[in-house]
Amino acid sequence: MKICILLATYNGEQFLKAQLNSILQQSKKSWECIIRDDGSIDDSVSIIKEYCKKDFRFTLLLDDKEPQGNAKDNFALLMEAGLNTDADCFFFCDQDDVWMTNKIELMDLEFKKHDTRQPLLIHHDLEVVNQDLIQLSPSFIQFRCIDINADFSKLLGRNRVTGCASACTRKLIEISLPIPSEAIMHDHWLGLVASYVGELYFLDKSLIKYRQHDNNVIGAKPFKVNLSLITSKERLIKRLLPFHKTILQSQALLHSINRNEYLKSVNKATLQAYAQIPSMTKIQKTRAILRFGFFQKNWLTKATTFIKFFMYSSKYYND
Repeated sequence: MKICILLATYNGEQFLKAQLNSILQQSKKSWECIIRDDGSIDDSVSIIKEYCKKDFRFTLLLDDKEPQGNAKDNFALLMEAGLNTDADCFFFCDQDDVWMTNKIELMDLEFKKHDTRQPLLIHHDLEVVNQDLIQLSPSFIQFRCIDINADFSKLLGRNRVTGCASACTRKLIEISLPIPSEAIMHDHWLGLVASYVGELYFLDKSLIKYRQHDNNVIGAKPFKVNLSLITSKERLIKRLLPFHKTILQSQALLHSINRNEYLKSVNKATLQAYAQIPSMTKIQKTRAILRFGFFQKNWLTKATTFIKFFMYSSKYYND
């Protein structure tokens, strides 16, 4: 199986060499790595060019695109470039982590247990570390209290896929592109498509050191449920904005599915119900939650899911 690593960079000079070195130190040596820089003003590009000269497996992607300004669109361009290679499998890579030396080898062995001709995404656990690589938690999944076995209905409302800890088949990228503007992040979008029409598989091993520092775009914050009271309409709108974004993303996925005959699935009724939440009455919302299981695993998140459903109104975001 031919492997292509997709590495997105932006002002990453502080930790980039450590990441590139960890790729070079992989026990499995047959891979290629495409790197796209999104307009860095630090020394990132010089570092990348240095490694490209050092090892032919590294390639700096030079295109005529303007800086995208976000990881989702940077990775979308990398995925398009990846499809121009003959790779069967694509690994997503951030600029500031450190890969365990057996990451590619173990993931490659896992892919061989599955049908790689189909839409498939495999993701794994991460060791959470500080900027000096000192461990904060041996498991990102435990650190964030993620229900890793959640099905498609629960994935609609909360992402379980960490991009830098995931890899997917060519087929998944082919049917996932283009990534719509409504997609929250590329990893959430790919996870949804894989769960909807293919296979989303979790490998219970921590295969990267997930570095936390001041410039993390998202990062790993300990999970907590905020039970503070809503004191104003403005605060309500702000609190419900992430929920609103998941609905827009589900509507975009439904639109993509309706355009693509390949994307047939038993999950379509679930997706349609989630996408139609804005037009539902409170009684209809209750029936949808109970029928399709949109609430999360523990009782606190179940309660907050019900509250979000009942307090949400799309008119807040159409003013």
